[in-house]
Amino acid sequence: MKGRLTGLDGLRGVAALMVLAHHTYMASHDGIPRGAGYLAVDFFFMLSGYVMARTYESGWTGPSSTFSFLAVRLRRLWPTMTVGALIGSVSVWMAYSASDATRAMINLVFIPYFLGERIFPLNGPAWSIFFELVVNLLHVLVLRRMSTRSLIVVAAAMVPFLLAGAATHGLDVGSRPDTFVGGFPRVLLSYTIGIILWRSWRDAPNIKVSTSFAFLAMPLFFGATAMMGGNSRLAGLCFVVIICPMIIAGGLRFPAYSRWAGLATIAGAVSFPLYAVHDPILWLASDFRLGSLTGIACVVLAVMAFPSVRRAIQNQMGNRRRHAESVA
Repeated sequence: MKGRLTGLDGLRGVAALMVLAHHTYMASHDGIPRGAGYLAVDFFFMLSGYVMARTYESGWTGPSSTFSFLAVRLRRLWPTMTVGALIGSVSVWMAYSASDATRAMINLVFIPYFLGERIFPLNGPAWSIFFELVVNLLHVLVLRRMSTRSLIVVAAAMVPFLLAGAATHGLDVGSRPDTFVGGFPRVLLSYTIGIILWRSWRDAPNIKVSTSFAFLAMPLFFGATAMMGGNSRLAGLCFVVIICPMIIAGGLRFPAYSRWAGLATIAGAVSFPLYAVHDPILWLASDFRLGSLTGIACVVLAVMAFPSVRRAIQNQMGNRRRHAESVA
């Protein structure tokens, strides 16, 4: 059984914080984005491709394995995302007519709603989970059977499709009805690269990237784009196809027994609950004019309510206590 990759756990936490920062700005500025923080989702897609290939590609035994894979994915993703959707339903019932709000409830079973501004009005980030589940299914049915060379062709073929949509909407596609189709090349590009990286590296990247770079690249890149107010398609594409693989390479070099390993583990445990609930809470805080800081505080409290997060923190505190006792 393959061990956990603590560095990648930490990077999940960093990416989730980048999405939180991006959406905090949007919630306090009438939904207007600034910078390229949305590209953290593309890092999530790539990381998912890497981890799914690492976990499952060598162990498929037939249809039962495929069913088990999808069942495990749904069991992991649906309950947490549903918490966010239920929180978001308050804002939807405030903003939509009763009939539209009722129809939007299909979001609870990961079905997009195409009659509003976002395809997942109950919980905006659920659009990426929808596309991740689609590409997970494609992985088990098609991608895992393809050679690495063929996957490279698939990834390369996605670039012109993505840029074609980006000419009108930018690279932030997939979350709205008018950009929905663009979500398919977006997720396929990053996810396929993730599979390729696993097959090529097997947790031992052949490029030397420091862990410092891995953990600083996203904050620095997104911070720079936010300060400059830019949203270059070329810069965004370079982030996805060049910087994201470098970030993963650096994360794979993170020492398992680093003094920061406990923090990285907690960051990994926090990342998905944070991603799942932050957006509806921020918008609810905005609806009631509570301010960004209050919204973030509510997000923190909500994330801490998840048992998985509390267990991770308690386990790491226990490990530190046992270590202190052993050296005393």
